[in-house]
Amino acid sequence: MDADNHERERKLTEIEQDLANERAENKRLQSLVENRENEIAKSQSENRQLKSQIETLKRTAAEAQRISQSEESKFKNRIASIQATFEMEISNSKIELEKWKSAYRKMSDDLNKEKKNSEKRSKMAEEAEVTAAEKINEVKTENWAIIEKLRSEKRETDSLYQKEVGPGSKSYSPIHRARNML
Repeated sequence: MDADNHERERKLTEIEQDLANERAENKRLQSLVENRENEIAKSQSENRQLKSQIETLKRTAAEAQRISQSEESKFKNRIASIQATFEMEISNSKIELEKWKSAYRKMSDDLNKEKKNSEKRSKMAEEAEVTAAEKINEVKTENWAIIEKLRSEKRETDSLYQKEVGPGSKSYSPIHRARNML
């Protein structure tokens, strides 16, 4: 019984340790997601600044058009190149953001699954404990019934022996009778 309790306590300790580890992992992942979200926010801010710069460059290009047609062509090509680069960076940032969102959702789903599994394991442990207690009580009841039956048989045997030996006999058991014979 002590071994069963010790085993249950050991299993409970393992489950609690697993839960603590999962919580620590969850905190770490949440921190990681927050850091990534901060990086994304910073990137978005930079993107807004870059868009603002693009607008400034467009105004500069308009001024240059008035100055000269050749300058206009140079500025347009330069703006197109910068815009393509920034749009590519924005696109890459969006892709990266979606990857992090997807990873966050997956981690969240995994955490929820782990919580459900942990709850199931706790319920199974409780059910096993109840079942073990019931089995122990059944075995105890059966053992006490056997003990009581043996005691009753012993009383009957002693009673029969006393009847055979006689009421005034000094030997009370087959062991005493065997000693007396020697």
